Amino acid sequence: MGDQAMKMKTQALLLVLATMPLAALETPEELLALKLNTQLLTQTTGTMTGEGVAWHAAWRSTDFVRFARQTHEVAYLDAGAQYFDALIAKLHTSPDGWRGWVGPFIYDESVMGDVHVGDAILVNPMLEWVEHVRALPVHLRQPFTDRATQYIELAEHICSKWLDRGTWWESGHTGGYVTWNQFLSPDDLDHFQQRNDVRTARLGLQFNKQQSMAIVHLRLYRLTRDKEHRRKAQLIFQHARSRLTLFDDHYTWNYWEPFYPGDVVDVEGARLNFWVATHPSRNYQNGEISEFVEAFHSGIVFSVEDMRRLVRTNRRMWNGDTENPTFSNSDVAVTQAADPGYQFPDPASGQGRAGALWGALVEFDSTLASVSHKEASNTTFQRRYDLPVTQFDWPHTPSKYFSMVSVLPPSAAQGEKRHLVSKARIPGNLRIVLTDRTGERELMEIYAGSTPGGVDGREGVLIRAWSGDIESGAYRMRWIFTDTQALTEARDYPLTVTDSR
Repeated sequence: MGDQAMKMKTQALLLVLATMPLAALETPEELLALKLNTQLLTQTTGTMTGEGVAWHAAWRSTDFVRFARQTHEVAYLDAGAQYFDALIAKLHTSPDGWRGWVGPFIYDESVMGDVHVGDAILVNPMLEWVEHVRALPVHLRQPFTDRATQYIELAEHICSKWLDRGTWWESGHTGGYVTWNQFLSPDDLDHFQQRNDVRTARLGLQFNKQQSMAIVHLRLYRLTRDKEHRRKAQLIFQHARSRLTLFDDHYTWNYWEPFYPGDVVDVEGARLNFWVATHPSRNYQNGEISEFVEAFHSGIVFSVEDMRRLVRTNRRMWNGDTENPTFSNSDVAVTQAADPGYQFPDPASGQGRAGALWGALVEFDSTLASVSHKEASNTTFQRRYDLPVTQFDWPHTPSKYFSMVSVLPPSAAQGEKRHLVSKARIPGNLRIVLTDRTGERELMEIYAGSTPGGVDGREGVLIRAWSGDIESGAYRMRWIFTDTQALTEARDYPLTVTDSR
């Protein structure tokens, strides 16, 4: 079995194991022994690690806090601290002085480096631990105070590192991270090499990786009340919500979409930096849902109606059987509506569907709770934290044919080039028009012609360049699709033009 195939098999196994119910809680000692056997601590050279083993190390690392909540035993918190300290001992200091978990780059193992998601998925359980510790009575909290401070400082260090390295990008309503293009080589850890040729270098991060960093910012905000962390989390989740596809009052979304202009490789060839589709075989959306829910509880971006739509999505994915539940992917309904003849891969072929019960939604819905044999505890959608609420107003219109529309960048100066990027599920006729900020008045036609279509991640992409040489202000870009039966739909994307002076 090749290295990539082994990675895929390992990650699939971890996803299965992560959803398996536990027959009984391990003791603190047993859980610690299990986690100390993780590959990051046992199967690497020196302090070297990488994204793959970071995922392995993150698996079940939240159980220390979960079991402490269930049993009220602080021994689980002590065991968790011992595990986190062991992970911290594996941090490597790079030539620019910043620390991280450095190792083989998952997309090209000839180079090495630290990555956003590897940092985030190891730091986030530490921040969850800190939040739990801070809620304890003083006499129980006191022994853990120094470690709590250390974990917060490490998370701040991680955020400062990626900002200093120039990987944060924002424009208008959206913000997030791109992968770095500076790498180390296995035989030289003292000097960076700029390698734009490495696959996914300077890629706008996938939604799951963006949101892992958003959770770091969000938890730091809750712990420190630093509004800059809240602002960055808000921008990352606004990016995600603006790309959700609304169909039949439920949502679906892609594993990745172009995030910033650097993700457009070739306009005429309609080539992007990565593929655009719901992941066909890995259940990333379950983790993304848990992050949506945490953002909702923290008062940012998501509304009660968003949560209701996500619940409807997961219920629609379910086969209706509580004893032998199975789930299709979130994009199945909309794909079948747009292209009734499309044949999804047979699960028996090894290209199985990634659909699953989205566990973070169980608190909101008694039907989903019954599938997991639990009780719905929050059917009135009360937010967990008493924090300011800043929801995100976005013109979501039902969309069967478009799986993506975007303007890159969404905010730019007069005359600055932008990319208008769309992806359709089937071929058809397309108009792209600029409207006023309300969408009520059409101002100019930018494109009229055909659009390709396709469900595959590379098919159906259309890219148009536009200079945006108009009066400053707020506008909408509208994609209007007409199929062979003359059925029409439109999807809008707000944008801003700023004064070039």
